[in-house]
Amino acid sequence: MAFCSQCGNDNPDAADFCNKCGARLEPGSTAPATSKGNDPQNQPPLSNSYPGSSAYPGQYPPAASPHPGQSIPGYPAAGASSSGYPYPGGYPYQVPPAAGYAAPMANAAAATNRKNRGLIIGLASALALVLVLTLGGWLYYAKFVSPVSGTTADYDSLRAELTENHANYDLEIVSTDVSQYPTVRLYLSLTDSDQQELTLKSPTAAIKEKIAGGGEIKREIKKIERIKDNQGVGFEVLLDKSASMSEDLGEMQNAMRNFVNSLDYKVGDKAELMAFDTYLMYMSTLTGEKNRLLTGISNITADGDTALYDALYEGVANAGNRTGSNCVIAFTDGIENSSSHTLDEVISLATERAVPIYLIGSSESDLDTLQQIADQTKGYLWDINSISDMSEVLEKISSRQKNLYTIEYTSDAKADPYAQRTISALIGDADDFKLGAIKDGYAFTPVKRTGVEKHKSRYEAFREDKTWSEANNICMSKGGHLVTITSQQEEQQIISLVESKGIEFAWMGGYTSERDNGVFAHWVTGEEWSYQNWFPGEPSHTDLDGAPEFYLLLWKIRGQWSWNDERDNMFEAPDAGARISGKAGYVCEYEQ
Repeated sequence: MAFCSQCGNDNPDAADFCNKCGARLEPGSTAPATSKGNDPQNQPPLSNSYPGSSAYPGQYPPAASPHPGQSIPGYPAAGASSSGYPYPGGYPYQVPPAAGYAAPMANAAAATNRKNRGLIIGLASALALVLVLTLGGWLYYAKFVSPVSGTTADYDSLRAELTENHANYDLEIVSTDVSQYPTVRLYLSLTDSDQQELTLKSPTAAIKEKIAGGGEIKREIKKIERIKDNQGVGFEVLLDKSASMSEDLGEMQNAMRNFVNSLDYKVGDKAELMAFDTYLMYMSTLTGEKNRLLTGISNITADGDTALYDALYEGVANAGNRTGSNCVIAFTDGIENSSSHTLDEVISLATERAVPIYLIGSSESDLDTLQQIADQTKGYLWDINSISDMSEVLEKISSRQKNLYTIEYTSDAKADPYAQRTISALIGDADDFKLGAIKDGYAFTPVKRTGVEKHKSRYEAFREDKTWSEANNICMSKGGHLVTITSQQEEQQIISLVESKGIEFAWMGGYTSERDNGVFAHWVTGEEWSYQNWFPGEPSHTDLDGAPEFYLLLWKIRGQWSWNDERDNMFEAPDAGARISGKAGYVCEYEQ
């Protein structure tokens, strides 16, 4: 027999539907084990509960009762008629026939099933409502809000919203990066009429792009986010240490210490510190180690003239070669008077490399020229009356750079990554479309940025006749710096390396400077000075012909290796050409 779970009716095995209630029968369904046919002798043992009991819902009524014939509470009285209970006599307080028991059990099951069906239907309806609301919210999100999801706002809809709501803030694309092409990354500032940065709670954006004069195509935005708390910034810091800074040097150093302490190294902030007078000195090559920067700041001494343009040119070249968000910060208290590079060369390189230059100038500076540099490189100029104002300005520069937004979109993978592009960019706040801006027809040619080069070994030696500056630039272009030697063990390793190359004069990454108490040396990396091996009488800081000597050299003299300080072009020293040429070289050190 096929048992109907809806009404408890037994049906022929071949039946698909119940003969009584019409419900579909489940294949192979049988009556519950508690109902074993119509034979009263074939019933299970009696118990202390009855059909419907919460304790044992499948068992019979109690066997014994002091009041025979009394009806069971909850069931029809004796002699009553009920469609739910097919036996007219009801269920007196006695053992009912098996068939009579099966029916109320079936009805209880049917009630439970109806309740379950209602619950399922209710849950399904609620789920459907949630899905509808979620879908609607997702469509709104996909249409306007795309901070990190990889979705893109609908260009036409977003443009209409921004136009209708008069979102007319200033959108400036500061720099670009295609080092992970076909992903194109734009760095942009969003400011009000007072040049205050705008913060978007729910940033949304859309992009159209033309490549090399082709058609304008909507592009998919992968990510939009503010740099702050999400990405590190590379700060190229150039500090004037000319003789005119003698009185204010300590105050400038304190301002720089405050700036270095404020950087967010956890998200990847890094800084490179260069000081300039007549010459340029790396006080700390690019690093995310605060202590190296602080050591470099402490090693600055005041002397010489003002080679501002040379410092700016090298700083822009370094920053422009790196991926990610980078800027140049330069402080000067005087007028350029000692550079080999020109103003036009600085501006041209900064424009080509898309590197903003933030300038801090005192009243003794050439403020008109500094303003020209800032304007043409998408930077900014702060005119300070006192060095004590420098900390506040550095904080503003950091905030300005960190409040930039980045938009990443996917371009045409088949196109030349460095082809000229023209884009129309939209950015706004999905919570308030008054906050936003439109930038049409921005043309740019992506810059080739090498990023960090991976190397097989920490040290690499080159046998070449190069000046110290040339050797240092080569090492930096490879992602390293001239070697710094901080222990005898490291020195022996470097000596073995250069000897294998036939080198007897090898440039190292260090300088000498002067203080009131004499000559001291420091590393380009800002590492602590913990080991030295000077040749007797060195460092002298001055050659025999009176030429100044700043640059550290590892040399082999009288069969022994030691250190010396030399002029930038040691081949110009008297009788040095024949003695050194062909035996000179340098060692690059790579931090990663």
